[in-house]
Amino acid sequence: LLTRGKDVLIATAAGTRVAALGGITSWLPAFDHERIRFLAPREDGVLFGTDSGLYSASADGSVLVVTPWAVDDALWSPSLGQVVVLRGTDVYGVRIEDMLDGVEPVLLPGQQNILYTTQIYGLELVEVPGVGEAVMVMTDQGLSFFRDSHFESMSLPLEEQRLSLQVGPYAAVASHEGDMYFLTREGLYSYERGHVKWEKSSRVFDIVADQDLGLVYIARGDKIEVVDENDPNLERRRSGLYGAQHLALDHEGRLLAADGHAIIRFDSGGEVVRELFSAAPTFDPEAGYGRGPVRDILVASDGTVWVSSGGSVFRWSDGEFEEYSFFIDPERFPSRTHMISRVVETIDDRVWVIASDEGHLSHQGVVLKGGLLEWTGDGFRRIPEPSGYKMITGYTEIDGDTAIVGSTGGFYRHTSDGAYQSFWGMGDSTYRRLRERTSLLWLGRRGAKIGAVSWLFPSAGGVLLYHRGRWWYPERLNQMLPDDQRIGQYGGRTVHAVAVGRQGRIYAGTDRGLLIYEAGGSAASLMIHNGLEEEVIANVEADHLQQQREMLLDEVRLDSESGKAVARLRQLEAEMRELRSALSGDGGNALAAGDSEERIEETPSGDSESVREELRRIERTQQRLLNRLENEHFGLFQLLKLDPRELRAFHDELEDGQAVVQYLPTPKKLFIHLVTRDAKEIREVAVAEEELYGRASQVAAQLATIAYRMAGIEPRGMTGSLADGVLPDLHAELLWLYDKLLRPVERDLSEVEHVFVVPIGALTYVPFPALIRSISGHTVEYAAERIAMGVLPSLFHLQLVLRHRGSYLDDSLILGDPDGSLEGAREEVKEVADQLATTIAPLVGSEATVDKFLELAPESRIVHLATHGVLNHQLPQESYLLLADGERLRVADIAVLDLEETDLVVMSACETGIGRDGLEYATLARAFAHARVPTVVASLWAVNDPATRQLMSLFYRNFVDSGDVFKAMAGAQRAMIGRDDAWSHPAAWSGFVVFGKPNHL
Repeated sequence: LLTRGKDVLIATAAGTRVAALGGITSWLPAFDHERIRFLAPREDGVLFGTDSGLYSASADGSVLVVTPWAVDDALWSPSLGQVVVLRGTDVYGVRIEDMLDGVEPVLLPGQQNILYTTQIYGLELVEVPGVGEAVMVMTDQGLSFFRDSHFESMSLPLEEQRLSLQVGPYAAVASHEGDMYFLTREGLYSYERGHVKWEKSSRVFDIVADQDLGLVYIARGDKIEVVDENDPNLERRRSGLYGAQHLALDHEGRLLAADGHAIIRFDSGGEVVRELFSAAPTFDPEAGYGRGPVRDILVASDGTVWVSSGGSVFRWSDGEFEEYSFFIDPERFPSRTHMISRVVETIDDRVWVIASDEGHLSHQGVVLKGGLLEWTGDGFRRIPEPSGYKMITGYTEIDGDTAIVGSTGGFYRHTSDGAYQSFWGMGDSTYRRLRERTSLLWLGRRGAKIGAVSWLFPSAGGVLLYHRGRWWYPERLNQMLPDDQRIGQYGGRTVHAVAVGRQGRIYAGTDRGLLIYEAGGSAASLMIHNGLEEEVIANVEADHLQQQREMLLDEVRLDSESGKAVARLRQLEAEMRELRSALSGDGGNALAAGDSEERIEETPSGDSESVREELRRIERTQQRLLNRLENEHFGLFQLLKLDPRELRAFHDELEDGQAVVQYLPTPKKLFIHLVTRDAKEIREVAVAEEELYGRASQVAAQLATIAYRMAGIEPRGMTGSLADGVLPDLHAELLWLYDKLLRPVERDLSEVEHVFVVPIGALTYVPFPALIRSISGHTVEYAAERIAMGVLPSLFHLQLVLRHRGSYLDDSLILGDPDGSLEGAREEVKEVADQLATTIAPLVGSEATVDKFLELAPESRIVHLATHGVLNHQLPQESYLLLADGERLRVADIAVLDLEETDLVVMSACETGIGRDGLEYATLARAFAHARVPTVVASLWAVNDPATRQLMSLFYRNFVDSGDVFKAMAGAQRAMIGRDDAWSHPAAWSGFVVFGKPNHL
């Protein structure tokens, strides 16, 4: 089909028809009964291909022969003024006037740059952001576009870099709001120019970002540009008439630049200029050795400014400066070189000078062999180069113990203990995988921090991401670099500088220009946009589990079986660390303070092979213990093993009709991770983390306030409008939260029986069933009326609870009002006991002791606790259940129990404030799961006694009938919503949350 004005052209196997206003009529009768292979629009007509050739038909019915032979695809390009034709793997062009003269198409120039292996699939005419109209050629390797009389190619980020574009008569390429979309057999890909500002002109030499002022400075060589991140258009302005190739910020945020050899300082955001000193180097006038430009500026931790220039190093401090050069004083500066590459400050506050190795040259009989020099306080001394050393091109401290070093041979790690090792030599698997992706891992310059634990590094192969000790290649970001695609594999993607602005944007400079990439303000957002969402999710989950691990394991009693296993494993870990430390010095990789060139390397003491054998023996012992724990106590094993890779296939454990909805807020966007047994995907919602958390906390606190007042309790710690009783529009807030949290996945959940919600931070306190889907007059529709949902503290928790098999027991332990302060709890206990028909007599008042709980809970399928559950959000490990005589059953005490035959624990009177990160609930649920209880029901706030009794009665009635906790709670909440009294308010029924597994049939 092809639309032209009010007509629709129809290509068939028996000719061409046109659907006009009067109906379907025959068109081009001469081609009736001939298969029409494709249609393409032309300015005043249409191109159509048949088995016999390519033709151009005008509106008046006239037809021109474009080719007398069949073609695979064709289109009309207004910008070229040509018909572009694809035949096999050849692309031709012909002008209209030439067609009138019967001239056949000719091959377009530069086709050797089309990226394909065996097949070209088709042509499309698209608007390429930043380029304009272009003819796109779609191949089994990617896309090539023709403009300015040549082809440029772009591969798509696919496994093994191969794809098959779904073309023919279908729209395989489209553009919208600055982005381009490609439909392939593997899926839909986007080329996100809408995320970037892109300028392709002159080289960018250096970039620095002033986080305080929100300014980004770009060195162009002949000028310095300034980007004000507070300007929504990010327009660049020139900073005076000064040029520079190297930039730095001092400790007061003032910009330093080298304008020629003049070291200048900009004050007040780049407006007032002062020349600090001249870094023109001293050189040998006869040989010219020592002459050269400024190559680096360093502001050290003590505020001293160091400049490498030609064969000299300049040191400036408090207005005084001094030049050091082999050609001035080789004793104080024994560099033996005529070119100083740069000056770096190491992680242990030493100043190193990197001197170029020019061993093929000599000066006055001295071979110009460079190397490493170190500042002594009065001059410099040569120090030995560590094993495998290559000339340093960038040095970045990433934490108090580790620095990442870029070099002419790749990346190294330098640690505070003096170890200096290449990532390749260490056998880092992620670095080796990165090396397979691009071998151009040299020329790494200064890194830029993005987020709390992530860094970006420029290299000859593009921008690299170092995230939590693992290396990654941000494919989409690198695809957008202003580079030369034709020589990309030979270094045409070299990034000279990278910086991250205050708004989280990434600035990357190449030989061809500047890229400003909207990273979303965080490493997580960057990684998700670059196809690394599994790594983000694994890290989030590992963080949660690590927090729970520290809280629970530190509280485990050493005399318990769990305590003994934890102690033994920690002992083994300590022994392995000691042995690995003993081996870390092998190979001469340690470079300690005080080392000199004359130092003779000592052979490491001891027999290294025997140390390695002992290490292997301990590792085997550790693995045997972990294997036993995996079989006997998976909860403890999971805490101790802490392997995020286990999450990659967790969806296989879901049943049909189950879905996981995980929330990942970032500074600028919310990402929703939607998982079913058959699919995983990420949805984006345009809401900032700060606003989302703020409104979530406000709603949770508001509902808790109403619930407390329903119960006749004045809430403690409330301030501001909530304390004054002036409440925001609760309905509007619940509707807003539904729009952000559930509406983006609403359609996907319409046929799902069980929804696992995985919240984070303040979202933990949001009662998801109370979110409002719609309001029509006085009718309010809540999420509970459509979705049966529960909460997972983490995806690891899902793995843990889904392994549980239903109990064979029938009895239930029901415990209530152990301290006499919960009058309604006694009536609640009686009603629950009647519904569950348990033979174990309820424990009330002084009978509800810790000893009785420990005796009877392991023999009970259901444990109901109508008591105070004091959940401490500041110290979650200090949370406890209050029992008779003031005894406390702590979270750590729960974790070491064996409740394998208990399916469900319900706590109907938890007390907690609205915390910050939800760890008290995560820790409570983990503690019970650790004790082998798969499902926990807890309340977010204390609810009025009659409302609680009513909800619990409805819940247990549903649960006894179905055995499904999620559906039982949703049914009880729906019944409460339908009441015509105060208990229909969400504060009365939405505070109860189900953690864990949905059913136990």
